[in-house]
Amino acid sequence: KIFIKCIDKMNFMCYTARNAGHRTPGNPCRSVPACRKETYRMYRMPHKCPICEGKLTVTQLSCPTCGSRLEGEFSGCRFCELSQEESRFLLTFIKNRGSIKDVEREMGVSYPTVRAALDGLIASLGLSTPDAPVQDNPAVTLHLMEDQSYWRYDSLVNEPINSPMLLDVYGTGYFFSLNNSYLSSLFRELGQNTPVEYDYRGLQNRTPLETLFGVKYALCAPDSTGALPALFDSQAVQAAEIGGSTVAVYPNTAVLPIGYTAQNQISRETYDALTPLQKQDALLDGVVLEETGLLPEAELTGDTVSPAAEMELDGVQQLDETTYYAPQDGGRITLTIAQPVADCETAFVVQGMQYTATSPLDAMSEEELSAMSAHDRRSLQKQYAHFWRKDSVYLRLLSNIGEGRIEYNRPNSQYYCGRHDFVYNFGTSDEPLQQITIVLPFAGYYQFDRLAVECQKLDTVAARAENLGAENLQNVTLGTNSLGGEITTTRSGVLVVQLPYSTGWSVTVDGTPAQVLRADTAFLGVALEPGSHTVAFTYKTPGLTAGAALSAAGVVLLAAIWAVPALRKKSKKRRK
Repeated sequence: KIFIKCIDKMNFMCYTARNAGHRTPGNPCRSVPACRKETYRMYRMPHKCPICEGKLTVTQLSCPTCGSRLEGEFSGCRFCELSQEESRFLLTFIKNRGSIKDVEREMGVSYPTVRAALDGLIASLGLSTPDAPVQDNPAVTLHLMEDQSYWRYDSLVNEPINSPMLLDVYGTGYFFSLNNSYLSSLFRELGQNTPVEYDYRGLQNRTPLETLFGVKYALCAPDSTGALPALFDSQAVQAAEIGGSTVAVYPNTAVLPIGYTAQNQISRETYDALTPLQKQDALLDGVVLEETGLLPEAELTGDTVSPAAEMELDGVQQLDETTYYAPQDGGRITLTIAQPVADCETAFVVQGMQYTATSPLDAMSEEELSAMSAHDRRSLQKQYAHFWRKDSVYLRLLSNIGEGRIEYNRPNSQYYCGRHDFVYNFGTSDEPLQQITIVLPFAGYYQFDRLAVECQKLDTVAARAENLGAENLQNVTLGTNSLGGEITTTRSGVLVVQLPYSTGWSVTVDGTPAQVLRADTAFLGVALEPGSHTVAFTYKTPGLTAGAALSAAGVVLLAAIWAVPALRKKSKKRRK
């Protein structure tokens, strides 16, 4: 027999060869002289020639037990050619079931280090693929458009991260750690379904948000137009072959311009009391301002309903009004809608979510544990040995109109960012949502301040958007750190500009400095009186002037510290 063993963590291994007929591990036969214990040292097989660095080929295999030899040309596996560090990383990665977070914890390194090691391993195994060139990016289709106005796009096709930045277009997603905190606050208020602050992938087809964020176009495959938000036209205005697939551009029939005027305001107290879907609906009726009394109070005319639902628990215990206990993995909470709502955009809303991990072993009786085999018991103990370290959890959503997933990071996660409210949008469908099941994947205590289905009628969205955008910014010029334009208003109002708010912004109206308002939590605003105006926003990094002055003062001080001793020394020499 020929035994081939792949090993790691050492440069050699020792093994015992015994007589083929009398080899008992750890117990060699003393009555047979031929059966004697012999120890061999096996070195790690080299794969490169030490002289020319060419690839070595195995030409002979031998059996240490019977002395048989095979000659020829044998190729090794790609895993055998990995370095010791790569082999060690591969085993750690497999041991942690591909969880980068667990690999970080075990190796004691950061995410970029683990990601770099994983990319290197993929390259060493010959599995890496070259990055798609820019011309294969689906967003290239937007460059074929003749629309010279300022607009955003959303994407329903797979595209590289940060495509808007790469292609110099305006989108609704980004992956960047230096995110705008006000924009994150807005997404948190609206329950945007993402567990982290730095990674946004579109607006998840939420029709009112597509309108409010100025999304004028959507990228979509021609055979997937059913996934388009409700108010998008199904007739494409542009199409192209990108990377072997057809990508088309579909227009939004209800979109707000980059700058529009609101004549009514929503107080912060009123806005905060609304549910996430009610908030996005309310923003079509007025503007949320931190200041009070600038405009008349808006009358909220939206049509968002939350139908009553009957709850059924399977493998879950309800401890109080908001707390649920799942003793084992896979518990289920099912909501059945008594009177389903048709012709609407349907979403599942979770508010105030929290999770405390427990071990399923804690819920098992002594009889149940004793009935298990020792092997099964040890396997379970090993599987749940570090249950308390679990830093994230997800909810799996199963319904009659589709499936979904909500991810939540616990406070002990390095990615935790204070998100406890989430909205999963099922969109519009031919049939209403009748039943939804929430699968709790892990044992533990789940807290939900609110679990509900919300349905939003879209009949008035287009008309309200048209009314809100009737008096808008014209002749817009958008620079690196500035935005300007002209506007004529018939009533007092607040110009809302869809650029992220920051304390570095300043604004002038007809050349006179004015106060920059924070509109709708995340955007720029400025109060306007009736008439024609020229508005100019300018951005300057906060503290830049003071920082430059301090840096210059530091350079002068450093030069003085260096020059004074030199002048003193020179003066002493002159005296001598």
